[in-house]
Amino acid sequence: MARAARGMLLMFLLLWGAGLASAQDSCEEKATSNLAIPELSWHYDAEEGLFSLTATLLNVSSANVKGAAVVVELYDASGNLVADGWTLSRPATLSPDEVGEINLYLRLKSYPAVVKVLPDEGRGYG
Repeated sequence: MARAARGMLLMFLLLWGAGLASAQDSCEEKATSNLAIPELSWHYDAEEGLFSLTATLLNVSSANVKGAAVVVELYDASGNLVADGWTLSRPATLSPDEVGEINLYLRLKSYPAVVKVLPDEGRGYG
């Protein structure tokens, strides 16, 4: 049950974050992502102090996406950022409708209260 509640909280936070990002967009052009995150799971091992995240990225555009990645931010119960990370998918360039795999590991001192995961692209590619 705790895992289901965690999953629902994560989905709420992802949708809420997407809503905030679009509400804060003041540019004339609307920013869109060429990537979607169809699968996501994470686990925190308190004994090891290890946070692990696995996800898949899907290229939802009609062009290749170079530098397909995710950005992860972890917050404590007070809303303070306690850790963050970024990692490329395997493969790093995704063709249209292609799926890439993500694995990220971070050392933490305590269980994260909020996990924020966003697709990212183009970083590290000129």
